[in-house]
Amino acid sequence: MLPSVLRDKKCPSDDIKTVDDLDTIPLIPDATFKEYPSGKNFAYWLANVYTDDLPAIVIKGSNPAFDDVINAFNAAGMAVSYSSGTSGRHTVIPRDQKTFKAAQYAFAKLRAYMIDPNADHALQLFPKPTRTNLFTGKICSFTDDVYPDVHYAADVEISTELVQQSMRASRGLKGKGLSNAQSGVLRKIVDNSTQWIERYGKSEESIILIGRPLYSYL
Repeated sequence: MLPSVLRDKKCPSDDIKTVDDLDTIPLIPDATFKEYPSGKNFAYWLANVYTDDLPAIVIKGSNPAFDDVINAFNAAGMAVSYSSGTSGRHTVIPRDQKTFKAAQYAFAKLRAYMIDPNADHALQLFPKPTRTNLFTGKICSFTDDVYPDVHYAADVEISTELVQQSMRASRGLKGKGLSNAQSGVLRKIVDNSTQWIERYGKSEESIILIGRPLYSYL
């Protein structure tokens, strides 16, 4: 069920024209975007928490996985992403493309003030945008438009299951080992980064490393 704060006080983004209009935006607890069920019920939850016109969504299978549902919504033109789940549960927010691109533009502007936009080669340490629904990966898809040559250290599929395993391991007993899947991903990230640095480290062309390493939350 859509929270009453969303049902009773919708505010289209086009209505925000002055500072005073900000008072019309409802304050929503972060728990709103963490209280979701699994399977097809997760799809119904997404449809209800989304406040814009919903496109036609096609979900295959009788018991779709978390990523299958998100991929189906995104295939229909939406921008559904989730947090890494450091609190113990992912925050899942469905956005339309306009809202997502506004957030992406703000992030890109911030990045422009913090990082040299003129480097010849860039190593992106966040996940590759096309291979994950993590917000930290999706939001960085503009990187390919900024630098002439971009390489992704985490050019692997990052699923919610893989991220959840990592979060559970980080909160578990000290010394708890990584799963085989996690270990394989981390080895690939390190290998990709090492090869990239060896290739360009001694070059006279400028290089830049962007973002925190994926293994810091994987």
